Amino acid sequence: MGYALNLCKFHLYKVPYNHNIVEEGMEMTQNRIRIVDVADTSGLSTATVSKVIHGKTEKISDETVKRVQQELERSGYIPNMAGILLARNNSRIIGVVVNDHEKYAGRVLEDGFVRSSPNALSHEVNEKRIFSDDKNNL
Repeated sequence: MGYALNLCKFHLYKVPYNHNIVEEGMEMTQNRIRIVDVADTSGLSTATVSKVIHGKTEKISDETVKRVQQELERSGYIPNMAGILLARNNSRIIGVVVNDHEKYAGRVLEDGFVRSSPNALSHEVNEKRIFSDDKNNL
């Protein structure tokens, strides 16, 4: 059993590690419609499909935009939010994974180090303005 902490909002999520979940996730990934699938089916480049998905259609004909949108709808394409956040490089989420220890039997926050770590990390993030939009203050 592990835990994930969202330090920006101070949430603690209990995340059971289970190989079945991992296998199901891999299966979902294998069945997921990708941009390349939409591009192949519609006979367009992945760049064109990506531009339509992200609304960058200034240099793309209305006919092509419509064709891509129809194929996206027909295929049931769902954007991969993890990929989008990774590409934007600004999710502002810091993940901390803490392994459950038998001493605390599911009460990992009773460990003083674990309990104080999110607050200390949050303080440093705010103090150093790590997530600041003002690039001059980094």
